[in-house]
Amino acid sequence: MQLDKLSKTQDVLDKRIMKEKGLEIGNDYIKETLLVNKILALQVELGELANEWRGFKFWSEDQEPRDLIHHWFDTEGEEHKTIKRPTKYDNCILLKTKNPLLEEYVDCLHFFLSIGNDIGCDGEHSIKQVNNSMDWILENRNVKETPIVEQFNVVFHDISNFASMRSSDDYYIALSEFFILGEKLGFTDQQVEQAYFEKNQINHDRQVNGY
Repeated sequence: MQLDKLSKTQDVLDKRIMKEKGLEIGNDYIKETLLVNKILALQVELGELANEWRGFKFWSEDQEPRDLIHHWFDTEGEEHKTIKRPTKYDNCILLKTKNPLLEEYVDCLHFFLSIGNDIGCDGEHSIKQVNNSMDWILENRNVKETPIVEQFNVVFHDISNFASMRSSDDYYIALSEFFILGEKLGFTDQQVEQAYFEKNQINHDRQVNGY
């Protein structure tokens, strides 16, 4: 993962948002308020990621992850969304294909990077720290045998722990566990990076459109 490049890209977006929203005043109260908001936003996005994964929904017969959604136009010009291509859409035109699961994952990554920048975790240093944290995790837990639902809970726990302790070590543990979650969901570094940059551009466009 190109953490240095991703962190710098996120920093540009964050500074633009701060300027356009009038939040450039650098007092401790505003900094703390923004950090608290970002931590909550990260937890919300992680919940949305879990919702797209669906594997925890034991009460539902539909536990398939939303990792490939097709958007179709039928002969009457109406749009439909399907997880797979059923027979009744054979004559429809495929408009686009999206991966909501990956989109939610990179939304989480945006907030992880933003929080990291706020607490002074620069990208180049982060690479070493994440590697160290990953080594510690692998030594203390059988990552391969950890179910995805448990991995979600681990990330939630570690984000909450960082929220309480505010140490860079806790941040790197949470980030490393988040990367492990991404691997378990089947994402490659290349997929994540490409999706991140695509969403980053959308977020810039949203500033122009007054999102």
